[in-house]
Amino acid sequence: MNKLLYKLHLHAKLWQFGFTIDKKWLGLILLAIAPGFLTSLLCNNTLWLIASFLAVCGILPLNNSFSSGRFAILYAITIYALAYLLKLFILMHSLTLILALFLCLAVFGGILDNGNENFRSFASWLIIGSVYGGEKLSHNVITPLQSIAVLGLAIIGICLVIMFAKITPFKPKWTYKGMGDPQFIFNFKYVLPITITALLWYFFNIQEPQWLIWSSLSVVYAELDALYLKFQQRTLGLILGICSGVVISLLLPNSVIITYISFILIMLSLRMFKDYFPAYFLRCFAVVIYAGNDSIMIAVERLNNVIIGGMVGLICTYGLIKLHRYTRIN
Repeated sequence: MNKLLYKLHLHAKLWQFGFTIDKKWLGLILLAIAPGFLTSLLCNNTLWLIASFLAVCGILPLNNSFSSGRFAILYAITIYALAYLLKLFILMHSLTLILALFLCLAVFGGILDNGNENFRSFASWLIIGSVYGGEKLSHNVITPLQSIAVLGLAIIGICLVIMFAKITPFKPKWTYKGMGDPQFIFNFKYVLPITITALLWYFFNIQEPQWLIWSSLSVVYAELDALYLKFQQRTLGLILGICSGVVISLLLPNSVIITYISFILIMLSLRMFKDYFPAYFLRCFAVVIYAGNDSIMIAVERLNNVIIGGMVGLICTYGLIKLHRYTRIN
């Protein structure tokens, strides 16, 4: 009976969402992406969209993990430096160096957000931005001058946000969970998921590996309720998003305008909705539309990578929670 009630409770929570738009974040994300987006339009080169993505990564932890505009710029620079480093490791085909970078990010991120939930956004986007940016940079021929320009456009976008955003000063308290703390084991919650997905990427030559890694980390929560709920929301949003995206993409012409609109929707989906499910549905939908003629192939890739990555994250985190409970009892 208790298991049945528990399942009903989770099922009810899955459908407790709305489509309320966060107007504040809608405006901030549009400001952040503007420099890179407009440059991309003028130059007819999607390379500059990397600057827009980097700017968004820089501002997402604002008023959550930190409240300093200058720190947001430093944060974006750090992400770009790590992304560029990962690009070099990818081009070198060095599994050792890739894993070393991923493990450093995983341990640092785990320790950071285990000390205070407010730092989850900081840790998440440090890892996600580095992995996503590094993978995208590895597929582009980019000169040193272009690299500086990408970073410059991202910084301009963040500066626009700083000028117009109402940043509330606050300093979230962080506490290191040492070996004597019951939560110590969760300092390493990202290590196994990121290691397994990195190995899958390397040995199976997975396309769009950033989705695989991102998905494995997105469901990592220290509570089973949150773990199951996030996995269910992502799975449902994925299936509905890619199915509707494929249908709509077949009806749309192959147009650069549609490509750019899709990119805007992808960026907005990162924080535009107050609830997670509609945001993730929109992201999956827009990713398929963005692919244009390759929409079916991208839909299959996203389906496989998100499900596999999510299962890796689910199993690893479930095992960690069980191990934590066992060690506490014994």
